[in-house]
Amino acid sequence: MPDVPVDPGLALLVDCNAGGRATLVLDDSSTLSLTFSPGLTLLPLAVIAIQSAGQTAALDAWVLD
Repeated sequence: MPDVPVDPGLALLVDCNAGGRATLVLDDSSTLSLTFSPGLTLLPLAVIAIQSAGQTAALDAWVLD
């Protein structure tokens, strides 16, 4: 999902394979940089993209409606 714009949903499910940092772009175009640990994380945020620049976490993410 990095750098691929998506329609914001009610939440973001993140499956992190290797811990590190990722920056989320929220539906109001603000950014939020978070540190992820391996495993599943459910974030109640309306995310429209994940920036690939500076991303150190290996993750897959899904927008949930």
